[in-house]
Amino acid sequence: MSNIMKKALAKLLDGLFPPRCACCGALLSSSVSAFCPDCYREFAAARLLPCRHCGKEMMHCTCCNDTLVASGIYRVAKVCPYYPEREGSPELGLIFAMKRRNVKAYFRFAAREMAASAKRVGDISGFTVTYVPRRPESVSRYGFDHARMLARMIAEELDLPFEETFYRFRNAKEQKGLTRKERRKNASSTILPLNGLTATGKCYLICDDILTTGSSLSSCASILTALGATEIRGVVFAARG
Repeated sequence: MSNIMKKALAKLLDGLFPPRCACCGALLSSSVSAFCPDCYREFAAARLLPCRHCGKEMMHCTCCNDTLVASGIYRVAKVCPYYPEREGSPELGLIFAMKRRNVKAYFRFAAREMAASAKRVGDISGFTVTYVPRRPESVSRYGFDHARMLARMIAEELDLPFEETFYRFRNAKEQKGLTRKERRKNASSTILPLNGLTATGKCYLICDDILTTGSSLSSCASILTALGATEIRGVVFAARG
């Protein structure tokens, strides 16, 4: 399908099914953004909040905790901070919307933001995009893996190859509410490489929506490191501030 046809189809769908702001629910004029003007301004301001560790604006921060470094990740690109207490904020609204509602405009907006952050971290030519898989129970409940959809769009934005690399056991617990130690154990015991995965000499960009303790990202990175990957970076939409 040509770009002209895609744009025409997008306009038609916008007319039939008007997109709504991922935060406040207001009708949007088009599917170019995930937010209404007011919510976008608040989101844009959130990107400029400083990292508590390096002091840089979060959209320019590449900090990694000890767990990530030990697994082979030395740089993580971020879009905005994650503060659980900011309930009702645009960034949390978009994350929850992507988890629960399969709205392409939301994923495309987040993918553009994450791709831009990944570029700011440094040259990513030659990298392969992959992702932290969603729990099978959540995929069954909502009908899609939001992390997979996001990673595929990020790969498109960056013009990089996309690769399926991991899967989760069905007995994986939800990371939310677990302690740091419990998160690490849960992630390391339930995220496994797909059969036949080869990573020797390859560079990977691992995508995830939220970075809190880094357990899920580090588990994925540890697998790729053990399989011979030469460089691994992470990219997330929001990181714990």
